[in-house]
Parts: sequence; structure tokens; C-alpha cells
Amino acid sequence: MRRLLRRFVGFFRRCAGRFTPPPLRILLEFCVRIRYGYRQYARLLRQYGVRIVYLQYYRGTGDVYLAAAYLKYLDETSDRSDREQERSVFAVNGQSAYHVAKLFRTEGTEIAVLREIQARAVLWLYRFLGGENLRVRILHYMDSLPMYQCFLIFLAGLNGIGFMDLYRAAVFGDEKITLPPPAWDTDSRWTEEIFRRYRLKKGRTILLAPTARSIAEGPDEGFWELLAQRLSAMGYCVCTNLSHPKETAVKDTVGIIIPYREMDMFLQAAGTLIGYRSGLCDLAAAVPCRKIILYPKDTWPLYGGLGIGTTRDIFSLNKMGLCNDAIELEYDRSGRDGMLDAVVGMVE
Repeated sequence: MRRLLRRFVGFFRRCAGRFTPPPLRILLEFCVRIRYGYRQYARLLRQYGVRIVYLQYYRGTGDVYLAAAYLKYLDETSDRSDREQERSVFAVNGQSAYHVAKLFRTEGTEIAVLREIQARAVLWLYRFLGGENLRVRILHYMDSLPMYQCFLIFLAGLNGIGFMDLYRAAVFGDEKITLPPPAWDTDSRWTEEIFRRYRLKKGRTILLAPTARSIAEGPDEGFWELLAQRLSAMGYCVCTNLSHPKETAVKDTVGIIIPYREMDMFLQAAGTLIGYRSGLCDLAAAVPCRKIILYPKDTWPLYGGLGIGTTRDIFSLNKMGLCNDAIELEYDRSGRDGMLDAVVGMVE
């Protein structure tokens, strides 16, 4: 029944977009989207008894990481009486985002998990009424102000402007902010059990993280398989980071689902992370281990960007200030053998 209803609503919206005169379409958008967004907004205020809603509608791990770290920064730098007066809720999109947010949980801020449609509805309400009329603050650089800010993405790469610069300008409002590190789990029992179960070697284990959702397509399976073979031949234990049980590990490696809170303990025990640039790299940046991060060599035209800079220019962990010890390499699909040699050389 619900599936049928969703199909009907989708068909109705498509028809409305094509055949409805603009004034009537505005009315329909208000009745369908804006009212639903207001109900979600009012529910958050009522359910959590808060004065302000912080919304990170985008579910990217790196974006949630920056937003949650910023809220932790506000909690650490504000007066206690101010925190009590401004009790808030941090609304995130999905369970994965919730687990990232928990790494920065603060005393005066609850965490609410929304579905995609709920998070987007609050965003639509924010766009419709404007930030001054709501107790909502958007923690994403493209919608942090009361109007559409998608043009900001066109600035990425221009005159050295990077991802963190967009957040500092549009969300943080302060170029001197130093984000606090995550609150990792200090209990090593989970890591010890994983190392025993799979007979991993401390200091001689390499975690591969080959997948990314927001960055352009990276090295193919063949690259990761050859890399795993060469690392294994050097005496290393090679693992693949999995985000869910149905995901497939790189051939001849151990697939492991690592809870975010355990990432610090696991990587310190393993010694090395080799990953394609993703939100996981934002989390791993704070861990004292060897980090080899691969970026596509192409320019970055994603989301309509002008493609002025490369992905490394914009998303470099070192440039963002998340760490200063990441080994960052640009991957050229036409030079796979050379890249394999370069990565292996960084491990030796």
C-alpha cells in the first residue's frame, strides 16, 4: 500500500511539474512539501524540547564529520549558561550519519535520525521561509544561508579555495576554528578480538578502503587486487573495509566492518590505511598511523563545479587541516603500473 501511494505521489508531482501553471504549482508545493517540512520541524522542537535545530541533511560521512565536530567546538568554547539556554538537536540523515555524529556527542545536544524525505522536507521549509523565521541552522555549505548557495561549489579550486574553506565561510563563519578530534572508544577488546580471529599482525596489517560515493570513479578492482597481492607478498596482512555485509572485499583479503568508534584502535594496531578519498578518510585523518590516500587526477566538475582544480586540490586532508601527515597521490588510470609501484614504495 505504501509503495503504491509513493508511486501515485511521484506520478502526481511529475504531472504537476509539467502541466500546472506556476501559481498553482507554488500552492501545490506548499501543500505537499512545505507543510510536511513544518510538521517535521515542529515535531523536533516538541519531541526534544529544544530551542534550535541543527540540520545536516546531506548523508556524506565527511560532511557529517565536519558538522558534528563544529557542534562539539561550539560546546567546548561557549559558556555553560549559554549551552543550557540553547539546548539543541542535531538532525542527521540516516543511521550511518548518526554513528558519525555520536563520535562528537555533546552534553546539550541530542541527536535525531531522520529519513531522507524528512531531512529534505525541513530543508525545503528552510528555503521557503528563510533562516530568520525558523529556529533552524543548516550545517552544509550549499544551504547554510536562507537562500540557495549552490553557487559556492563553483568556487572550489579557484585561487586555492578548498572544501574546508567553503565550510569555514558558509557554516563556521570563522577562519581560525580548530575542530576537535573524535571521542574514540578507548576499549581495545574489539580490536584485539578481530586481530585474533583473522590472525592479523600488529604493525604489519594494511586496511584497504577502495570505495567512495561522492568522488569520481576511482581505481578498478584489478588495481586493488594487484595491490593486495604485492602487499601480501611483502608479508603484510591485507584487509578490506566494508560498509555493509553485502559488500564484497578485495580478492584474497579479509573483509571487516569496522564501527566508526573503533577506527582509531584498529588503525593504530594495523599501522597503515590505503584508501580512495572518501568520508572515511576524514575520520582516519585524526588517527596516528600511515595514511596513503588516492585521488583521481581529473579536475573536479562534480555538482556543476567549473573543474578549476583537481580533487586533491579541493579535498586534501592536509590542506583541510585534518592532519599533516597524509601521503596523498593522484591516480591516473592510464598509469596503473606506475601507481602500484608508487603505493608499494610508500609502504616499504
